[in-house]
Amino acid sequence: MSTYKITGPTKLSGSASVQGAKNSSMKLVNLPILANDKFTFRNIPNISSNKNLAKLTALQGATVNWLDENTVEIDSTKIIKPIRIPSDLFYHTSGAIYIRNMLIARFGECEIEIILERDDTGGDQIGRTFNLETDRKIMNEFNVDVELKGNIMVYKERDKAPLDIDAKNSFGFTLGGIFFLLGKDGISKIQNPSHMAELYDVIEALNKMGAEIKIEDKKLITVVEGKELHGVDFTCMYDKHNFITLLSAALCTESEITIENIDFEKMKLGSLDLFLKQSGVKIEFNDKDKTAFIPSQKLSDLKTVDLIASDLPDFVTEWQVLLSPLFSLIKGQSNIVEGYFTNRMRHWEEMKKFGANYEFYTHPDFDEDSDNNPRAVKVNRVEKLKAAIATSRDVKCGAMLLIAGMVAEGESVINDPEDHIKRGYENLAGVLNILGAKIQAL
Repeated sequence: MSTYKITGPTKLSGSASVQGAKNSSMKLVNLPILANDKFTFRNIPNISSNKNLAKLTALQGATVNWLDENTVEIDSTKIIKPIRIPSDLFYHTSGAIYIRNMLIARFGECEIEIILERDDTGGDQIGRTFNLETDRKIMNEFNVDVELKGNIMVYKERDKAPLDIDAKNSFGFTLGGIFFLLGKDGISKIQNPSHMAELYDVIEALNKMGAEIKIEDKKLITVVEGKELHGVDFTCMYDKHNFITLLSAALCTESEITIENIDFEKMKLGSLDLFLKQSGVKIEFNDKDKTAFIPSQKLSDLKTVDLIASDLPDFVTEWQVLLSPLFSLIKGQSNIVEGYFTNRMRHWEEMKKFGANYEFYTHPDFDEDSDNNPRAVKVNRVEKLKAAIATSRDVKCGAMLLIAGMVAEGESVINDPEDHIKRGYENLAGVLNILGAKIQAL
């Protein structure tokens, strides 16, 4: 458990670099499971999720050596059979579920020790249900049988026939599907794939390992059979969500900062265009220097937005969370709809503690789920946020609450009982403090 004390309001200045991409790196450190060879991965963010997932790679028989905080060497030449995934490592981060797919692709089987009382895959617990019934339904599409023996989920592949699956634009289903299909015969197809930047990064790493994964068009990815995989030296892309976190901090505090390591095209930041056009926010991207300059902008000059948060190429689901303090401070009423995860909107209940003025409503195109999780919110401006005691519900909620505390007048306390912030960010409080924030880790 972590607790942060924040004194606000504050002003930021200077420059900061974004970290390696969490959602890419969390897959890279497990790729050696797919091949017996030596690997080097660079720009891996020093977060507990990656440390935990690297332990799972080591559990399978690999030797893991961290050369520095962001570079890891992995020798997988001694991986010879699948080792059961223990519950303590499985539930730390939702990324562990992908190891199941890799083990089945390579060995045709896998076992996971689960906690029977839980109905999730760990991590943020957003949009992910994990139990025998739901997993059987998913695994059936990949010709994998699932059986629960006591508290052990047992997976066995029925055959190696090529598959044609519909990913329904899901990042998890697309990437998880690719890992499965690497072990199939023939040419398999993934219809309606996700196009998240981190997905493309992992595909690039796999192809450099010897795979043949082709992005045919926006509607189709093919995975070719029987490619012998080998080791690589690969550098992880930078994190677009980390960029939006720093952007939100600058805008909410009316500060001028420079953000480094910005690859506009690879990070697919063009999906910010609608938000920038509606809000009037100004960002100066410099492709040559890989920087983004955020000039000081008065909140009173910014305009309300009407956004549907989803997946690329649209405005990204995580960004509506990270920018929530900004929406609360813009004059007028902003309308935000969560079009991807049915249970992403609960962070507003934490923002209410800071004095945010909002109202959930039912959008005609997006139904609430069976747990009555809201999908749409109307946010009205408040003159200022007040100091509060709040709780981090997930990685992005935790980062958003740090920003809210930086804006609020007085001393705020953010409790993070599951260490969500440390799972997703490499020293976020320290980076913000260098820029001028007053955040104390208790």
